Amino acid sequence: MAKDYAKKSKKTKVASRGSSNKKRSTTSRENNTSSAGLMIVSILIVISIAGFFFLKERHIQELKHKMLTALQTKPKKEITVLNKPAEPQYDFYTILPREKVWVPKGDDNTNATTTTPSKEPPAPMAYIVQVAAFEQYAPADDLKAQLILEGYSVHVDPKPVNGWTRVWLGPFKTLQDAQNTQVKVAESNKLKGMIEPISVS
Repeated sequence: MAKDYAKKSKKTKVASRGSSNKKRSTTSRENNTSSAGLMIVSILIVISIAGFFFLKERHIQELKHKMLTALQTKPKKEITVLNKPAEPQYDFYTILPREKVWVPKGDDNTNATTTTPSKEPPAPMAYIVQVAAFEQYAPADDLKAQLILEGYSVHVDPKPVNGWTRVWLGPFKTLQDAQNTQVKVAESNKLKGMIEPISVS
């Protein structure tokens, strides 16, 4: 039996055209759906950005309004001009009585006024031998330790006097004791000490 291949090929072409049309329609639907979804997402992004800038601008306007009202309601201070500057406040009047300062009594050539002699007996005298003076406390403390190890009675001023921290030996009751110690320190440590009288109270 003979077959007609020409008819069959036409049917297959028609059938294949129908299936490609179906594919095209589903692809176009998918493209329409994805483009519609993309458009919706784009619109949402644009709305979000616009909303952000709107809220930001509104917030800035509210802050400006609050600042303006605060400035308007704040009372203005009057500026007073002083004709003379305020006198400085000194605290040495309160500090000085608490400090204990030894001032050696020596011969000074100042123009002192004569005073009437007091009826109190003279204060008992003692002597110290100042062996060094340093601008900083650390070297003074080192020398103190060295002299203590050698058996001397050594003292360091707790606070600098005129910028100097003094190291001294004593106090000695007699001038002879101070002179003997001065010679001994000069021989053993090469320190030329200076004898100063002090009043003992």
